[in-house]
Amino acid sequence: MQFEPRDQFEQRPEETRTDPGPRPRSVSQEFRWTDTPAALVEKYGTASGPELEANKREVRVAGRLVSLSLMGKMGFAHLQGAGKKIQICVKKTCRRAGISVVPPAGLGDSMRARAPVSNQDQ
Repeated sequence: MQFEPRDQFEQRPEETRTDPGPRPRSVSQEFRWTDTPAALVEKYGTASGPELEANKREVRVAGRLVSLSLMGKMGFAHLQGAGKKIQICVKKTCRRAGISVVPPAGLGDSMRARAPVSNQDQ
């Protein structure tokens, strides 16, 4: 986009000087989350893997990316929100499995993910 000097801008007729305002948000930028990382830890922190498998629930969560580890076709990331951290596991082919993750630009950035809840610790 080319910017014009202020004196040239002020010489133009008034009707051509109006600012169109901000662009409308595209649908791809909108993300409606269902839970925060802190709420997920509170709800499912003590639940076992079989319990979560029996009650499949998809969540949409957004948080601050605090660590990222990529290993071949799989990656792990820690999302933080309200002082609590959750770990998400992302496969390279996750789009076909119904899991979506918007890739972040780097550590400290906001990240959003949609996936079923599971617990691999137990």
